[in-house]
Amino acid sequence: MQKSIQQVKHMQMKKYIQDSMGYSLLLYIMLFIIAYYDYKKKIIIDKGIVFLFIYGFIESINSNDLENYFLGMCTYPFILLTIYSMEDYFEKQLIGFGDIKLMMVLGGIIKYHGIYDILIFYQILFIISGVYVTIMIVLFKNKKTDYIAFGPLIIITFMSLWR
Repeated sequence: MQKSIQQVKHMQMKKYIQDSMGYSLLLYIMLFIIAYYDYKKKIIIDKGIVFLFIYGFIESINSNDLENYFLGMCTYPFILLTIYSMEDYFEKQLIGFGDIKLMMVLGGIIKYHGIYDILIFYQILFIISGVYVTIMIVLFKNKKTDYIAFGPLIIITFMSLWR
């Protein structure tokens, strides 16, 4: 018996969803490892960045959207790069370069869909960060000058908005 075109498409879609769920699980595991490592050791591991870069590259090839992958990698970290460049003016480390690399690969995974999406991402990121810092200062008596891992906050924002 010959399968209908609709049955073949349904089977292909089912396989794609199963494959993509496995890839998404790997992505979430790596994001958790990066967030945990940044929180505990205060550094974003480069192996995790390379994994996310490869993950985003493969996903963009599969979805035939390589252009928006690279545009996302270029546009999403721009605000963090601006903050990073102001460190000399403030004579204080404001943000680590690992956070910029993390934002770059996550921007590639999100892909570029317009400046509006980037602004929404940063608004949510800064709101989450503000709430987190306020809780740390008020409840846990942290000082304003204490180091706060920014990577986990970037990852929380990414996970709340992606897909």
